[in-house]
Amino acid sequence: MKNTIQMPLLAAALACVLAVSCDTPTSGDGGGGEPDVVLDRAKFYANNYKTGNYYTLTAEKKAVGQKCEVWIEQGAGITSADAKAIAAEYDNKIYGRMRDAFDTTVTLDDGTAMSLFDAADYLGNGDGRLLLLLLDIRDKFAPPSEMSYVGGLFDPKDLPIWTTLSLYSNKADMIYVDINPGKQKSPQFYATIAHELQHLLHLTADVVWRTQSKVVTEQDVWINEGLSSAAEWLYLKDHAVTGRIDQFNEQEDIPKGNTFFVWDGVLADYATGYLFFQWLRIQSGSADIYRDILMSGKSDYTAVTEEAAKIDASYSGWETLLRSWFAANYAPSGPYGYKGEISKSDIKVRSASGSGSIGLRPGEGVYSDLKTVQAASGNIRYAGLTEAGAVNVTQGQAGDLILTYNVSTTKGKNPDGTDTGTSETGTIAASQVSAGAPAASKAAAPGEPYRIDARDLLGGRRPGALPDGGLSDVIKRLRNPDGR
Repeated sequence: MKNTIQMPLLAAALACVLAVSCDTPTSGDGGGGEPDVVLDRAKFYANNYKTGNYYTLTAEKKAVGQKCEVWIEQGAGITSADAKAIAAEYDNKIYGRMRDAFDTTVTLDDGTAMSLFDAADYLGNGDGRLLLLLLDIRDKFAPPSEMSYVGGLFDPKDLPIWTTLSLYSNKADMIYVDINPGKQKSPQFYATIAHELQHLLHLTADVVWRTQSKVVTEQDVWINEGLSSAAEWLYLKDHAVTGRIDQFNEQEDIPKGNTFFVWDGVLADYATGYLFFQWLRIQSGSADIYRDILMSGKSDYTAVTEEAAKIDASYSGWETLLRSWFAANYAPSGPYGYKGEISKSDIKVRSASGSGSIGLRPGEGVYSDLKTVQAASGNIRYAGLTEAGAVNVTQGQAGDLILTYNVSTTKGKNPDGTDTGTSETGTIAASQVSAGAPAASKAAAPGEPYRIDARDLLGGRRPGALPDGGLSDVIKRLRNPDGR
């Protein structure tokens, strides 16, 4: 795919993050007989999610790879040998897998071609490397009462491209990665880097491809987060290690209807979003669908339906696409299913409890033992599902379970950045059917920490307008403050 953006090419220039010192590299005992080398020191801004305020920390640059730099919060106890291993994992695996899936070519108005990855660097500090800052993110993790922690973060304010530049911008394309309770060099640690890298690429696509009259239009958060959950899989290539399917099987609000479409920032959103974007990939036969959605000119659900229509023309309608995914979860081996990659032994569909009415927001759906398909009412639809994978939508037809779902696509935004959606009432009946039996759980068990994305804590801190002089003007001034 080749896209054209109206941006003049800048010569690559370096920008310092805050006050980078020019100290002579120092070394100490790095363990295992290898010296612990500090290449540089600098101060960075970081967010304290307990208080909502920014603070400064000192970090040490301990490794420089081909495509990344690894900075460690001072006193964290991570050696330069560890940092080199992290840089190597990024260079040799994360970068390549992400580039294969998401990269495309954008052409500048002077005819110069640039990859999406290079464009992300262009919007940052232009040094050709992603800055990885490893730190103990100050979140609300406080076991045993609060077991969630911020695993990582890409913060848009760090890109020096906005009309009003944040006082706390580090002026770099960078990712923050937690090391307490996050475990450096663990599969989840590296998956977090891939997850947050997609957010950086996504904002780059928003800026260069979905900007009108200097106002950046972000794609819906569920699309952005769904692609970041896909990035976790692209790195790990293992559903069990991601833990998302186990979360789908265990989260108690999923049988009540909660899905990704109205994004609340809870584990049910991540779990259902993960499955939906895995299903899109499996149905399409290629991870290329992720790139196509990322680079769509659309910012809402139509970015997904337009690409899904290439799989099946009927998927151009959100109602059919949503219903087919619900059917796939009930009958993973059916014609709408996961084609053997995810089976009925992996995924557990649980029915809604109780009988009578249930409120469902846009995109939500529940399974119950209604016996027959009911008449549509407002945006509420019904479908009869069979274990063989058949889907019946005609009123009065039967199914092993009846799906009740809301096909509305109308949403709003809360001040904290989460979605709002009007609930509509559907009918359910108590069911004794519970499809599938999950394998032994590999997700975070009760009492174990689990990762969340700091986007859900940043709330309304979203991109604003681009400067009147254009990106080139603001970047030039920031990189060359003396006007040369």
